Amino acid sequence: MTLVRLWRRGGTIQQRELIESLALSRASGTLVLQELEEKGLVQRRPDEKDGRRYIVEVTPRGVAIEADVVEAFDEIEAVLVANVSADGLTVSQEVLRDVLAAARTARSSQREGS
Repeated sequence: MTLVRLWRRGGTIQQRELIESLALSRASGTLVLQELEEKGLVQRRPDEKDGRRYIVEVTPRGVAIEADVVEAFDEIEAVLVANVSADGLTVSQEVLRDVLAAARTARSSQREGS
């Protein structure tokens, strides 16, 4: 999902924003990014505007696998929802969006309380 999020954002995003959008802890998000860096799929660099922040960018290797990954996701999704009605799918998506929004709110509240 990390690469999908990057591809949807044009291949570049602030590290903190990416991690928050995935509802990951800072530590977990950093581990995911380190693994993707080791595989040559992303790179991180200091933000030119604020050296305390990092920018995550998809590498050419990460761009090269986009079509294959999207195709694989589409195939998996088709199998998973094959027996779900259109209405059922819509309701499920709405519930998942609500759960994700609640997770983001809870994470923000935890950071503010720390």
